Amino acid sequence: MLDEKASDDELQATLFDLGDRGGLRISPSGPDWHVEVVADPQAAGLESWELSMLNHLGLSAVGSVFLVAKSVGAGKRIHSAKEALGSGARAAARPYLQPSVLGALMRVLAWLAFAGTVAMAGFSLFGGVEFPMALIVGVMAFAVCGSLNATDAGASSKRTDAGRDVWSRAGGFARFLSTDSSESRFDAAAHLDWFPHYLPWAVALGVSDEWAKRYEAQGVAPPEVGYLYGWGAGYGYGHRFSDFNSSFNSAISSASAAYAAPQSSSGAGGGFSGGSGGGGGGGGSW
Repeated sequence: MLDEKASDDELQATLFDLGDRGGLRISPSGPDWHVEVVADPQAAGLESWELSMLNHLGLSAVGSVFLVAKSVGAGKRIHSAKEALGSGARAAARPYLQPSVLGALMRVLAWLAFAGTVAMAGFSLFGGVEFPMALIVGVMAFAVCGSLNATDAGASSKRTDAGRDVWSRAGGFARFLSTDSSESRFDAAAHLDWFPHYLPWAVALGVSDEWAKRYEAQGVAPPEVGYLYGWGAGYGYGHRFSDFNSSFNSAISSASAAYAAPQSSSGAGGGFSGGSGGGGGGGGSW
């Protein structure tokens, strides 16, 4: 809702969220990671898209484990899981976003300007028709600027009144998680329980490292996160939380890249890259 785009970290944030709600345990194994189901998803009252994401990862029953590793198989599952998350995010955003007439008009005008530029160039080169240089440059500039605006995710939609309210509150929360200002200062030592509960939101909003630094800035080590098995007891000693967090993100990115490479080379047109990605935080309990 902040920029009308899906978060690049939606998968990681959602897995952390389900972990915080008692459904998953996430643990490192060298460069790889294990994601294990520790509570029955069917009895947890999850959204349909959350269940779909888990099913794509093979996490449909207690004891199921998904290995996040640099392999085509793992990357394919992650790709399918992210598609399920994207579908769920779009459905959840419908009450808060509506199509933008101005954005649609801008896309049409940009395409018309591009077509006009090509047509003028063709007539000038092959038809002997001369157009004023100022006209050609002007239409070309509009085509470029219009296409850049039209490809912006926010250009195709606008926030409803409810959407603006969510946007305002989400922006304020993001600033609280990431900014150690006097207005948003809190006693970190007295609120150790906030760290794991707000971590999925911090990941989704792209400020997870900043959230950890808010504790570190007050001389308080980020506390143990129960659903991240190994942080704080073993792995956490001698490491910053950002190292632990980055390791999981890198494992997802590596799996994604392993799947994307053969898709690209075969000309299948599929594949993707990048980190985990946005719809974490909030909702229900396992």
